[in-house]
This record gives sequence, C-alpha cells and structure tokens, in this order.
Amino acid sequence: MLMSRHCLYCDKVIDELPLSFMLEDDPLCTECRKSLKAKWRHIYIQGCKIYYLYDYSSFFKDMLLQYKEGPDEALKIAFLGFYKEYFRLLFKFYDIVYVPSTVTKSKMRGFLPMEEIMKPLGAQKYAEVYLYEERIQSGKNYKERQKMRSNYYLKKKIDPRKRLMIVDDVLTTGSSLLGVYDLFKDKCRHILLFCLANVGEKTK
Repeated sequence: MLMSRHCLYCDKVIDELPLSFMLEDDPLCTECRKSLKAKWRHIYIQGCKIYYLYDYSSFFKDMLLQYKEGPDEALKIAFLGFYKEYFRLLFKFYDIVYVPSTVTKSKMRGFLPMEEIMKPLGAQKYAEVYLYEERIQSGKNYKERQKMRSNYYLKKKIDPRKRLMIVDDVLTTGSSLLGVYDLFKDKCRHILLFCLANVGEKTK
C-alpha cells in the first residue's frame, strides 16, 4: 500500500499517484509553492548585482520563521525544492560564503539555517566569516542596519582563484551581504551574491 505524501508546510495531501513516488517531487503542495512567489531575478544595490529567488511575502516570512525559529528543520528542503538541480548546475564551480548569524542566535537554534538549505547543492563552504559585535538587525532602521557593513572579518587568507557565492536569507538594505562582499571584492575576480528573498520591489 502506498503512503500519501503531505506538504511539508501545510500538511495537505499532495497526491497518491504511484508515478509520483518514482520521481523526485516538490516537498510543497501546489498552493504553497505558488504562495512563495518564486522569481529568479536580480537587484542592484550600490552597484552590486544581487540575485534572489523569492519576494519577501507574508507567506515566505511565516514559512522562514517556522523553519528558523520553530524550529521546523524539515522545511530546509522546501525552499529550493525542485529548483535544486537548476542551482546545482548554476553554482557548480562556486564555493559558498555565508553571512553569519550572531553566536547567540546560532546556539539557540542549534543549527545553521542557510547552510542546511544550501547543503543539497554539494558546494563547499569556503571560509567562516565572523562578527566584531553581536548585533541583531531586526527592528533596526536603515542607518542602524548600514552599520553592519563594517561588522565582519575573516581569519583565512583568500585564494584569488576561487569562485565565490556569498549567501544570505533575506535582503533588506543589503548591508550584511555587502559587508561580507567587502571582505572579498578586491581579492577575488568571480563573486556572486545570492539571497533567498528580497524585501524590496525595484529590480533591474
């Protein structure tokens, strides 16, 4: 007897067709996937091109919160979903650098959310980035967020031959992503910036 598949987020039965068990299916139901509002686009912030997959909709916000703070770690496979193979090919020759969370947040969660989401791509983590100060961005205004740009440092010597993808979950002012980018921009030729979701609307 075949088991029904359930959406990882809303728990709705997706289907019970035998063929679906022979394929690598999307872990979300059709309604949840549409609600995420996927769009492979980019935005320019201070001259830097930043790619993103989703609009930061209320649905995305709630799903990310459930994943990170729930914590509902099973949702880690839902964000890339069936886009996984596309990203695996697109980022095949890139190592990943993650925008860090505060040590306090990481300890509370017990896992690293973006690293778990990106793990199926098979890309190597290139370097650990550290925070000078434990600053949480939520609730901060634009000027306060901009201070984050100078709050990052590295302990590792950078290999200029590397192709790097700098990754964050949510793009607001871009200060965190660009702060990490600043550590590498004069030392590596090939750097790609990627966020799961973009809060803003202006794209190019």
